[in-house]
Amino acid sequence: MAIVMENNNPLYSVEFVLNVEGHGLTALCCFPDPAKAIVRQGDDIEFIRPDKSVFRTRVKALSIIHTRAGSAGLIGLVVPESVKKDDIPYGSFLRLVVNENLE
Repeated sequence: MAIVMENNNPLYSVEFVLNVEGHGLTALCCFPDPAKAIVRQGDDIEFIRPDKSVFRTRVKALSIIHTRAGSAGLIGLVVPESVKKDDIPYGSFLRLVVNENLE
């Protein structure tokens, strides 16, 4: 699990991208303390791909997958049906979008 900084803003590593039956495509992202996560359903997000291209979407739903009090854990971010697994390749990072809305 990795959390890196970009211009004093955290980027959260995407550990897995899974198609979860009944939920849809889910990106499992590492957060330092999932209980204090600042991502919510409906938030705009960006995935920074390994080739540095950016894929923008929105959080459809989320769930805490694994956590222990005070330690890093995974949060599952369910993305809209239009997003394909190839849109979020292995090695991508999640960036939270602040004060912006997708059209």
